[in-house]
Amino acid sequence: MAFSCTHLSHASENELFEVLGTPEIELLVRVDGAPLQNGLPTQRVKAAEWVEWVDEDDEEIRSLDVGESFLQGEEPKVLAQLGTLRVPETIFTDSFDYCIDLWRVGCMIYSFVFTTYPFWYLGEDEGLVFQMIGRVESLPAEWQPKWKSMQMRSSHDLTMEKGETPCARCKSLNTPCLRQIRAIEFRDQGPALRQKYRSTSQPSSRLSPVLDREGDPPLRSIRSNVQYLPVAFPINEKVSHALSVTAVSSLQTQVFTNFVLSAFPCYFKCTETQVPVNWVEYVENRRGTNSCFDWALRACTTSFAGAVHSDQRLLKEARVMYIQSLRSLGGLLSDVSTAKSDEALATAITLAVYEKHHCTDADSWLKHASGIRTLMKLRGPSAHLHGFGCAMYVAYRGFLVTAALISGEECFLQEPEWQALNEEIAANNAKLPDSSLYTDVVERGFLEVLKIPGHVKQVRKLLSLSSEERARRQPGVLRSVQAARAALRGISTEFGISVSMRRAGQDARQSFIGPSPHFFLDGYSTLFASGVRSGLLILNQLVLAIDRTQRASLELECQLLSGDSCSSSASSEGSVIRPLTPPDSPLAPQLVVESLITPSYRKPPTTDWMDHIAGTMGMDGVRVSLLE
Repeated sequence: MAFSCTHLSHASENELFEVLGTPEIELLVRVDGAPLQNGLPTQRVKAAEWVEWVDEDDEEIRSLDVGESFLQGEEPKVLAQLGTLRVPETIFTDSFDYCIDLWRVGCMIYSFVFTTYPFWYLGEDEGLVFQMIGRVESLPAEWQPKWKSMQMRSSHDLTMEKGETPCARCKSLNTPCLRQIRAIEFRDQGPALRQKYRSTSQPSSRLSPVLDREGDPPLRSIRSNVQYLPVAFPINEKVSHALSVTAVSSLQTQVFTNFVLSAFPCYFKCTETQVPVNWVEYVENRRGTNSCFDWALRACTTSFAGAVHSDQRLLKEARVMYIQSLRSLGGLLSDVSTAKSDEALATAITLAVYEKHHCTDADSWLKHASGIRTLMKLRGPSAHLHGFGCAMYVAYRGFLVTAALISGEECFLQEPEWQALNEEIAANNAKLPDSSLYTDVVERGFLEVLKIPGHVKQVRKLLSLSSEERARRQPGVLRSVQAARAALRGISTEFGISVSMRRAGQDARQSFIGPSPHFFLDGYSTLFASGVRSGLLILNQLVLAIDRTQRASLELECQLLSGDSCSSSASSEGSVIRPLTPPDSPLAPQLVVESLITPSYRKPPTTDWMDHIAGTMGMDGVRVSLLE
């Protein structure tokens, strides 16, 4: 297999290093200072990274090399293996044969099709073997004793209190269980859910039975049974206002559940088991307290009840609770130790959600978003990997992308330590029994979308430069934007394949309507795909702002993505006045970012408006236009 790269034949070494960077070399030395053994290299050279290479679909070249070959009966004593391609025979036995080639070819065919390896390797053999069992089949009987021994030697502390058992998620991840176990009753909620969301179509996919087969890892989908249930409490003019408010507070968990399933139905149901402790579980374990979080919670639930029953008295009371929560939050933030607590961040996020629905002023929610960003950075990425911190991060990260776009700044989540957090969350999800390519693609898609605010800022800065300086920097900026665009196009294609595979796999299973009906998955898939398309539209506009020679092809692609043109004028929007962001940007009249979370666009908490913004990774919270 060969391909041409004509520029390299005339490029000097310095010109090549300008593109790939100077080689990074580290000497290899022993810790004790003794000489290196024969056969070891004296130095290591880091592999080059061509980060600005535009990976177009029609330029894909993938080759499969069998590596070092050997005849049967002449196998080497030691076999070098990549962690993700480790062969089970080399873990459980001291010998191997031609079967290792079959295993590796199978892994590589999988990676060719889905552009990701079938297994994750994070340094522990038991985690890798667990994935093999879940994806392929149970281990042979002769390997079972060693597998049990490996589990016993695990470095994770799996000690549970007497009478407790770990939930499915924590057991599969070999981490201490952070959730209080409670009895769960399963019911067919399909009719009630279809009535609530007015779904008249027949199920396009089915879920597997909730009962585990003997010996199989427990399914995390049975961890909780969050359901929308009508709440009857006295709200009318003949009943005292105080009694109505008390009734809402006494039914706080169920009212909050109804609020979540109304405002974030698809996003919550498709992520509730991907976190150690979800929002409903956290609220349920806090009954009867009067902290700042509970005041914020009551503000949301009371305003939701007021919207459901069109009761202005409850809406006013919710505002009082909102102010009370703000005052109490100030006390928490005055001390660094309490400012880092889950309580403080949960309060800030809940108040921000309330503010989005009620919009005290046009940018009030942005002030909350700024505070949330500060709290998250103060806590650090590690605080959002386990426990309720993970649920808070997953719930609000899309809104941080929206806030960054509106503010004209880079999203801090694109910093290396936060990207590592996203990758570790994806790796943890991949180790779960019911993990799939679907969830992996969603996580990688978000990693690309969160970089878009940085590209917008970069292009705005470029457009503000002098002609000479702009000409010097433009090629690099253009390559960066085109690379992001190509990566997101690949995510879009891969996501379509993963959704088809997931539906095909579910259709072959026994029918069950339970905690996650088909329309939640379908709805979330639609929202994610919409977010990817919106991200591509923004990147197309950035390319057009830099290079007008690509206008014809970009206009066609924009029409395919949205049915509209890439650029539009303010006059086409009628009487709507588009605020320029940031206001002092010298290029604001050319590249306009309009916030769609304002008093004129807001919707009540009884709608799924927030679900659209969260599910599209923040893209539905803005409109980016290139004005000429």
